Amino acid sequence: MHILGIHWDQPHFRAAHVRSNRQGAEVICMNDVKQLYNTNFRGKIATGLSGKDLLIKNLSLKIGNHRHLDLEDALRFRSETSSYLPISEVLAVSVLYENKKNHTTDVTFITALREIIRTHLQLYSTLDITPDRVSAVPHALLRYTLWKNPDLKHAFVVDLGSSEWTCIWIENGRLKKSFSFSGGIEELLGALWEDRKKVLLQKEVEGVGKQIDLLQLKSHLNPHLSEKLQEKRKEVAKAIFSFARQTEPCPVLFTGRTDSFVHIQEYLIESFQEVISDERKISPPIEEHKYAISIGLALEETIPDRQSVQFLRDEFFPRKNWIKAGLFSLFLFTISMLCSGSMLFWNQYSSQRREQQISSSIEQLLNRHDPSLKREIFHESSDPQQIIEKWVSAIEKNNKDDPILLPPPRVSDVLHWIAHHPLLATFKGLGDPFEWDEIKFHLISAPKIGSGEKTYKAQVELEFSMKNAINARKFHEALLKGDDLVDPKEKIGWEVLPNGYKATFILKQRNRDVS
Repeated sequence: MHILGIHWDQPHFRAAHVRSNRQGAEVICMNDVKQLYNTNFRGKIATGLSGKDLLIKNLSLKIGNHRHLDLEDALRFRSETSSYLPISEVLAVSVLYENKKNHTTDVTFITALREIIRTHLQLYSTLDITPDRVSAVPHALLRYTLWKNPDLKHAFVVDLGSSEWTCIWIENGRLKKSFSFSGGIEELLGALWEDRKKVLLQKEVEGVGKQIDLLQLKSHLNPHLSEKLQEKRKEVAKAIFSFARQTEPCPVLFTGRTDSFVHIQEYLIESFQEVISDERKISPPIEEHKYAISIGLALEETIPDRQSVQFLRDEFFPRKNWIKAGLFSLFLFTISMLCSGSMLFWNQYSSQRREQQISSSIEQLLNRHDPSLKREIFHESSDPQQIIEKWVSAIEKNNKDDPILLPPPRVSDVLHWIAHHPLLATFKGLGDPFEWDEIKFHLISAPKIGSGEKTYKAQVELEFSMKNAINARKFHEALLKGDDLVDPKEKIGWEVLPNGYKATFILKQRNRDVS
């Protein structure tokens, strides 16, 4: 992936071309944006809002079991309260850092006015540039510093820009605070020209500045430069001291135009020496330091969305991304339609093929067993679907039970017989209810293929109890006489048990009209 990070370091548009792959990120080239950008660039473009236009706020969230829903709700609520301005006028983005040790999520809210974002986009539109990402300059400095020093956890970083200086505090690898103020190296060079304009041309000032050692600067010979340097040193010291009140001494790193004056870092450090542990040099080349923010902006595009800054949302979502999303959706829709059409065609083809095979099978079957039915089915139509429908109709028309084979007896018939037996109902009305303890149903014989047996024969063993022995004898007599269920031609067994009686009888064969 190729990314172009562009930073408005007034009066320069500094651009850095970064290539990212699985092995990491590397800077391909750095130059003015006009030298690197053209309409044929196919990579991503990242820019950033100035630190002085941002409000940065940090907090920790304790997330419950429903992590995703709780986190989204918490972020939505916190983002709305991260600024005292109306929600309609500001846009807040969140950067997440999971703290596994404390089971919390650390969140950095970065808020900007929507009007600032709109103005930023208009500035780049004059160069015919539409960013894919609008990040934040302080976060770009963080990203560049960690890229150059992967093991760094705590530090102060000072960027010496042309028109703006930015100081950030890094704690545990995340952006803690930021402070930016206008007037940078160009302002110092302007003051130097005021002191030397009688002997220097304005275009020569930058070259002269690189030869001036600020640790040996004579204030009476360079009054304007000395005054501006004092102002800048106080601003930087104020920012570093405000950071240092909440942390232990940290190393300090400088980026930006660090070669504009000799010993400019040492000169600035003199005002806050006691709150830093050491000055950590960023590895060469020095020229790269000027493009630190541009490189950091490009690196933002390589970081997961939850850990990077993106202000292009809501009404600022890039139009070209909408077009890409629309084209991608159209592509997916086209692919899905083609797949659906292919599946529909294949299903129809398979269905017709199966119908043809079934039709052929029916024809072969009827050739052997019923040629007359074949003539009836195949006479009027050769359409497989109609042939199958006629075949089904013929089957349903002739789908009758074998008149020789009678239906088998059922246990439910026995239970119904007991519940509705008129003699047992009479006994119940006289206070001697029939209470059965166990029913055993045995299928003694049934029709089998190749045997002469045509009916089912079922035996019932019924154990029951009654209070009056006379009533039990009357029930026995009723069994001997037989009825719709009990077959009197078969043997009727009767046995007196210690707690009741046991009757054994054979069921009559069910009639066909019995359902």
